[in-house]
Amino acid sequence: MAIVKFDQLIWTVRKFLHRGAIANLANMANRMHPADLARLFRNLDVKEKNTIFGLVKESKTKAQLISEMDEGSRRAVLETLPPYEIVQLLRHIPSDDVADIFADLTEEKGHEVLTLMGVKEYEAVKELLQYPAETAGGIMNTKVFSLPDDTSVQDAIKKIQEAGEVEMVFYVYVVDEIGKLVGVVSLRQLLLVPPFTKLRDIMEKEVIRVDTGVDQEEVARLVARYNILAVPVVDKEDRLIGIITVDDVIDVIREEATEDILKMAGTEDDEYIFTSSALRITRFRLPWLMGTLLGELIVGAVLWHFKATLEQVIALVSFAPIISAISGNVGVQSSTVVVRGLATGRVEVTNAMRIWLKDIRVALFIGTICGLLLGIIAYAWHGRPMLGLIVGNAMFVSITVASALGTLMPVLFKILKIDPAVSSGPVVTTLTDIVGFTIYLTVATIMLKFL
Repeated sequence: MAIVKFDQLIWTVRKFLHRGAIANLANMANRMHPADLARLFRNLDVKEKNTIFGLVKESKTKAQLISEMDEGSRRAVLETLPPYEIVQLLRHIPSDDVADIFADLTEEKGHEVLTLMGVKEYEAVKELLQYPAETAGGIMNTKVFSLPDDTSVQDAIKKIQEAGEVEMVFYVYVVDEIGKLVGVVSLRQLLLVPPFTKLRDIMEKEVIRVDTGVDQEEVARLVARYNILAVPVVDKEDRLIGIITVDDVIDVIREEATEDILKMAGTEDDEYIFTSSALRITRFRLPWLMGTLLGELIVGAVLWHFKATLEQVIALVSFAPIISAISGNVGVQSSTVVVRGLATGRVEVTNAMRIWLKDIRVALFIGTICGLLLGIIAYAWHGRPMLGLIVGNAMFVSITVASALGTLMPVLFKILKIDPAVSSGPVVTTLTDIVGFTIYLTVATIMLKFL
């Protein structure tokens, strides 16, 4: 039902745009939630996005809309906004989104925006931009609420009530006289103890924290592992400088999952934002496809090497695509499970051997079933018992090898500090084809005299 309503919304917006019904569009845009409006933007072209964005009245609403937009929509809108208007919007945008905004600006416009900022705003933004985009420092919000450890519960509650726009969540972080993070107190705890109790007496001293250089994936793992709603970010001196909340972690999980899936297909994240340039999409896809092309040329060389065997027993050709497809799928299945496990932290280099052995046992069961089935089909089809034995054994061995490669390659890439996602898709499939055909035709050549 929701899908139907959203389709109707898009149809209505485009009808208003076509008719030039600006007043109706303005009324609709200003009544919609920024998240819903951002979703709508994904289905509009650049001109339509800028038209509707210009109809939003409140600067705060515009800032929320910018924060909710996907990268492609945000870049399209920011390209047309003058620097002074971007400065106004940045005042309402959470600090954890500021780095993303500047990443979408051209170098020249980014410099103009920084020039127009006040000294305090400039220093805050400059500090954020020093951290890489996909680290704890790059996604943290610097407006974090903290209190000295000698604060009483009564004063703490009063200061919370007086707090402005800060990331409160459900925790109060406790710091010492130099700003070093020493503990954390939940808001619930504050309500259950006497008012004159000091925070140092009720705080949890073992605080899960990260430094600014920690990868955002590791932050997401910590939140999932310990079931917490926020992670404090500290500098090298262990001083509290920011906070990463669960809503930011959800965005990280979605982004990383999308990135891994796209890399497994041999493409890049920029395609996901529906870039208008076909050349850019080609540039992202082509390198991995060229790798696949070279790999399959090796497969062609293997087939050519065994041409004498194929000429004598042409029936072997009938089963080559089946063996290639089944073993390739097994390899991709195995690598997908391992890549996902590495991303979530459930698979580590230390437990990779145990997982590999388990996957090999699975492959042995699958290989036995598929090998027997294909061997029986080969015998029934061509009436040659030995052909059935060769095809069945080739299927069994190819599936086992494919599973071994699919499990080991992501771990090997992890050890080599290469993104494990790139080992799937084209890489594993191509390697499986090379090994599978070589095994198949080698066995057939050895058993040729019995065919």
